[in-house]
Amino acid sequence: MLKKLASLKLFYMLAGLLIAAMTVGTLIPQNQAAENYQKMFSPGVFKFLSAAGCLNLFHSYWFTGLLILLGVNTTACIAMRLTERKFKNLPWGALTSHLAILVIMAGGVVSAVFGQKGTLEIRAGEQNCCVP
Repeated sequence: MLKKLASLKLFYMLAGLLIAAMTVGTLIPQNQAAENYQKMFSPGVFKFLSAAGCLNLFHSYWFTGLLILLGVNTTACIAMRLTERKFKNLPWGALTSHLAILVIMAGGVVSAVFGQKGTLEIRAGEQNCCVP
């Protein structure tokens, strides 16, 4: 089971899907008012993009799911490396970079699930109530 989860084919498939999703999320403006999308796209395209979660892509369930699946794949890869080699022969550089990728993906998942969007308008010469 660990070998299937650590599969390079699975990694390439998930990474390809993630790259395609991030490309779509970069090309389509995110988190705009519905009126802006209705001006940009035909009603059918707007309905499709909205149903597919492409208008708030980076907080969609399927994008978060892709991040989690890629994290599981990467964790399985690390676990395989740790179980098949002696401690002194471990590729520490590769393991460190894999762990860094896991931390970045975990940050994306936490942001997608728990993140909140907010704004604070500060004009020149004014002070915020919380800033001394």
